[in-house]
Amino acid sequence: MFFDNIRMALAELKANKMRSLLTMLGIVIGISSVITIVTIGDAIKNSVNDLIGSNTSNTIWVDLIQQGMSDYNDERNRDPDARPISNKDYINKDMLDGISEKFGDRIKGFGLMQFLGWGYSGEDQLLIYGLTNSQFSEKMIAGRMITSKEQQNAGKVILISKQFANKLYDSPENAVGKQVEIDLGGKLVSFTIVGVYGQKTEGIMNSMFGTPNIYCYVPLATAINIQKGKDFDLDEALADTGFDYISVVAKEGTDIDSLKNELDSYLNNTFYSNNDTYKAGLSSFTEESQDAFQIFDYIKLAIAAIAAIALFVGCIGVMNIMIVSVTERTREIGTRKALGATNREIKTQFLLEALVICVIGSLIGIVLGTAGGYAVSSVMKVHATPSFGAMVISVLVSMLFGLFFGYYPAKRAAELNPIEALRYE
Repeated sequence: MFFDNIRMALAELKANKMRSLLTMLGIVIGISSVITIVTIGDAIKNSVNDLIGSNTSNTIWVDLIQQGMSDYNDERNRDPDARPISNKDYINKDMLDGISEKFGDRIKGFGLMQFLGWGYSGEDQLLIYGLTNSQFSEKMIAGRMITSKEQQNAGKVILISKQFANKLYDSPENAVGKQVEIDLGGKLVSFTIVGVYGQKTEGIMNSMFGTPNIYCYVPLATAINIQKGKDFDLDEALADTGFDYISVVAKEGTDIDSLKNELDSYLNNTFYSNNDTYKAGLSSFTEESQDAFQIFDYIKLAIAAIAAIALFVGCIGVMNIMIVSVTERTREIGTRKALGATNREIKTQFLLEALVICVIGSLIGIVLGTAGGYAVSSVMKVHATPSFGAMVISVLVSMLFGLFFGYYPAKRAAELNPIEALRYE
């Protein structure tokens, strides 16, 4: 009997193709929108996690923050009238040496960065940073990294982006070994290009935010020398310079949360216990990513919920068309009842018809939603993997709506008086 009702439902849909298609349209749009949005959201989230997290999952960031703040982003407790940061507040070489001595068995080194300033090469505006090698996380596509000797001796070498290399010398390979003159506040400084990197997040960021800034990187000591107008090697530069931000790179297998808590206690109890305004604020990729991805998930769910409204409207359409179908088939219902069909069998028949409409609409929506997710993700240059969970939930919700909105027409059909139904014109 069940399969007979299924066959009858399919025959009814086939007999009224255009009406059935229009009835399914709301369901198709709702399902495909939800699948597309969830697929794109997951693709971006996973890509960002893979590209950034793979290089920072073993990193702890240390920022100089005010005493009342919980972390660097705690704007609520930031005091705008607090005294400016002075030399005594900065993270200095004594602190780095102390961290190395106490936690040397669990850390590989420090990531130190100093903003050298905006530079100009022709019409191109550049952001120039001095850094240690452990702070650099982009993928080299031509040339090499800055060497330890160049770091120690403040070599006039530079790492540039693929974008900048193509502008200067047509290709990354041609740029390696060449010179580039950069105007730094009216002072021309010549650097040798030793490496060209390709930004791993380039595809995502370009798609979302447009063309990125051009970043260039030089040895940390080189940046400090240019800023101070002195000739230091790296050790001398570190002894003469303080930082308001560093990163601590842990060894593989280290418990990052435990190390972070110990570092926090060590720095603030040893070096900032008597500081009246500032302290060290520590964070890790795990914490930052959890907060960011939680917000991202909320946004994704909110947009998916809006798209689900189309599914709800589509299921109301199913109810309307089933009511029309009951009216059109009144004589058929009367005939079936006269031949012995029970109210339950009539109700089951129309409920199954509503379910069949919802299931077919859901399957079409899944196909279109998956295709849409792949298409948009391809344009954004992120790898898409359709969410099986979203598909299952969407189909189940569609079927639930189908049962809910199909029940009234089915009940109405089952309660028809057979004599009046046979007389219906």
